[in-house]
Amino acid sequence: MATCTSFSDLKESSLFIEQALNEIKAHVDVDNLPMLEEDLSDSEKKYDVPDDERGVNTLAIEQLQYTVPIVIPSREEFAGSFNFECLLSAQGRGKCCVYSQMLNKIFIDMEQRLPLRFKWDPPFEGFWLRVMLVFSEDRHRRDPVLRCHNHLATSSLANQNVSADVLHHVVRCEHPNSFYEDHYGHLSVSIPLGAPEPGCVYVPLDFQFYCKNSCSSGMNRRATELIFTLETENREVIGRRFLPVRVCSCPKRDKEKEEIERQEIQLSGGKKRKIARVKPPQIMPPPPPPPPGKKHLILPMNNEMDYTIQLRIPGLHNMRNVIKSVYDTLAGEAIRNGDYQRFHPYLEELQKKLNSIQ
Repeated sequence: MATCTSFSDLKESSLFIEQALNEIKAHVDVDNLPMLEEDLSDSEKKYDVPDDERGVNTLAIEQLQYTVPIVIPSREEFAGSFNFECLLSAQGRGKCCVYSQMLNKIFIDMEQRLPLRFKWDPPFEGFWLRVMLVFSEDRHRRDPVLRCHNHLATSSLANQNVSADVLHHVVRCEHPNSFYEDHYGHLSVSIPLGAPEPGCVYVPLDFQFYCKNSCSSGMNRRATELIFTLETENREVIGRRFLPVRVCSCPKRDKEKEEIERQEIQLSGGKKRKIARVKPPQIMPPPPPPPPGKKHLILPMNNEMDYTIQLRIPGLHNMRNVIKSVYDTLAGEAIRNGDYQRFHPYLEELQKKLNSIQ
């Protein structure tokens, strides 16, 4: 469609425009329209009005832009002038929620409560706590943390009677006045802190997680952490803390695994190395009795005494191999001499030791 500022030089276009104008004049009194009598430059001047005359409050716009929360909060912790702190409650932790002091990290099962305590001094009222789950690595920092497709299914019990503004949030707070926000895809929950109860110096809050780090269509095995910011009513950040967290089905197992990996990285000078998995030796059953009618050559024993030795062996797999070698030696001696009854208790004891260290 041609605009009022772009005309064609072709005769067909000029003829069409002239015919269209005559058609309009036949139905409308164009001559009395004031807009057509004004010059284009005058119309531009007419609508070139200062912001104050339009009724736009530029100061309000600047304040609105200033109060918009940061999309990606910083990982730098600071207590601020109110000495903001986030503390763990030991009473609420168990096999479904474990804490690693080495990693300073929480391992928790899905939909389990994570009890936390928040302190600030002096404990003035009117502050808010904003909680946001973000990815730990810088390369994934700008990606929002969302629930996977499976856990978003309406058939899930965790999604029953849940409003749409809460459905996509991985982290939920049990505070009745929690406010869930979506800022350019990054989800957070804000909670009014109020003031601590009389005789208490902190405010307790419980959080739950409704997706796992291992979900392929969600966090996709990426490390995550909780960012806690202490904010004023105008969303001014006056304190920040963070807590690494992993939502998984076996918190204790994953905790031990990550602690072992951390120790190996420290021992190897910062480089992660793969663990060579040693296949445990197979336990051989006791030798079968000789078939009837077959004679075996019974060799004289050099010594009938029993001996006990103590050895220091580095590595669990080396110890297995030593016990396995002794087992094979005695089993072979029993077969060659045919004295199965004598060697049976020794072989049985070695077999029990192999079972105990696997």
